[in-house]
Amino acid sequence: MVPATKAVRRLHLTEGEFERVLPKLLARGFPRRDPDIGNFDLKAIDAWLDSQMAMQPGGGARNANEYWAQRLASGDVTVGRADAMAIDASVDPSIRQAILEARLKSLPKRGERRKR
Repeated sequence: MVPATKAVRRLHLTEGEFERVLPKLLARGFPRRDPDIGNFDLKAIDAWLDSQMAMQPGGGARNANEYWAQRLASGDVTVGRADAMAIDASVDPSIRQAILEARLKSLPKRGERRKR
């Protein structure tokens, strides 16, 4: 159990942003504060975040590993900078390596211009 400030950091929001969107998050099943001490369960938050992957367009993945594996299997190797930066330690190392290799392949070769 952690205070709201740590839960906010886990979501990469400011405290103001968090308080503003909290009612919407709770409506989508976001874990509630402990009624007695007011803290949040980070493991429950992580599980909720993983469950949200299935709600993404074209979803179906239950967690980050499944999401990235599905993208790679479908041939979607257009891994942008934001995608590459979103890969964290929770993603299986072999999947992470495949994603990063796809990112490198998508970059222009030295002296080439990016396709627009």
